[in-house]
Amino acid sequence: GICVACQGVPTLDSLALNNKIVTLSFWARAGNDFSGTLTAQIYFGQGTDEDLLAGFSGATSVSGAIGITPTWKKFTLTTFAGGFTQIGVYFAHQPAGTAGTNDFFEIALVQLAPSLPGDPFLYRGEAEEHALCRRFYTVVNGTASMYGVTGSPNGYYGYHAFPVPMRTTPTLTIPAVLNMVAG
Repeated sequence: GICVACQGVPTLDSLALNNKIVTLSFWARAGNDFSGTLTAQIYFGQGTDEDLLAGFSGATSVSGAIGITPTWKKFTLTTFAGGFTQIGVYFAHQPAGTAGTNDFFEIALVQLAPSLPGDPFLYRGEAEEHALCRRFYTVVNGTASMYGVTGSPNGYYGYHAFPVPMRTTPTLTIPAVLNMVAG
C-alpha cells in the first residue's frame, strides 16, 4: 500500500496564497536500502477547511517525483496558485519489494510559501510558531482558568479568555466527572 503524510492549510490562511507563485520547499534523504518512489504534491481545493486526507472538493494538484539519496538534499516544487479556497501539502511513498534494514526516508524543514525557487527558508521564532499553533487547540486546566455563573436551573455560563484568537468558534469537551467548587 501507499504511505501518506499530508497537511491541509485552513481556508483563511490558504486564501493568503491565492493568485501567487507558491513554492513547496523541503529537505529529504533516504536510507541506503530505500525502495519505491516518493512524490511531493501541492493540492488545491474549492471547499472550506476540509480534510486533505479525505479529499478536497474540486481538487487539483501539481506533483513531482523526488529522487532522494542517503545525503540530505533540498527539493522545491513551484507553481502558480490561483482560483482555490484551500491548499495543502501531500507526500506519498509507494514501497517496492521487501523492506531492508535501511529502507526509510526522512523529510524536514517543510515550507509552503509565496516565493520563488531558491528563496531561503523563512524561519519563525519559537514563540510565534507556538502562538500560531494555539489557534487550533487549547486546554483549560484548574479553577484559575475558567469560572461560571448560573444561567438557569439547567445550565451555567462560562467565561474563558483564550491565550490567542482561535481559528474558528471553539468547541468544548467536559469530562464525564466534573467537580464543581463554589467560590
